[in-house]
Amino acid sequence: MSAFEEDPTKPGSDDESDGFHGDNGEADGTDPLAGLMLELESVKTSESKLRDQLQRLAAEFDNYRKRSRQDAEATARARNEALLAELLDVLDNFERGFEADTAHRGPRAFRAGMELVYKRFREILERCDVEELNPEGEEFDPNLHEAVHAEKRDGTPPNRVLQVIQKGYRVGDRLLRPARVMVST
Repeated sequence: MSAFEEDPTKPGSDDESDGFHGDNGEADGTDPLAGLMLELESVKTSESKLRDQLQRLAAEFDNYRKRSRQDAEATARARNEALLAELLDVLDNFERGFEADTAHRGPRAFRAGMELVYKRFREILERCDVEELNPEGEEFDPNLHEAVHAEKRDGTPPNRVLQVIQKGYRVGDRLLRPARVMVST
């Protein structure tokens, strides 16, 4: 008997199904391949819907990020414009002071005018939460101070600010400009 001939004594001969012909193994008579094809189509449809949702969400997020950036830029511009408008007021006061007839009013009137301009400018800085750093006598802090000169002084402990050459400024915890100082050695 050849390898291709069927042995009638073995299971799987003509009277039994070989899994490809005849009985499909389903009790309800449906084709398993057709069921798998339907399930595959369902998965493909779900995948397509999910991919579309993902693309929409990505586009929405990108639009949100752009709007947020634009809003932040608009807010910063508005703050800058408000500050600049107040500084223009100070500039106007300086110009009026320069144009004033100091010959008739004298240097005291000129100084009084400059003091008013200075006071107005300080009010603007205070309203913007700008804090002055005037660390004379304090311990040197390289995070807030810039040493431009060092000097040894008797009776002064090392690393102390002896003199402020230029005041520093900060807004909250952000340093605008370090104080330029002379430090003891």
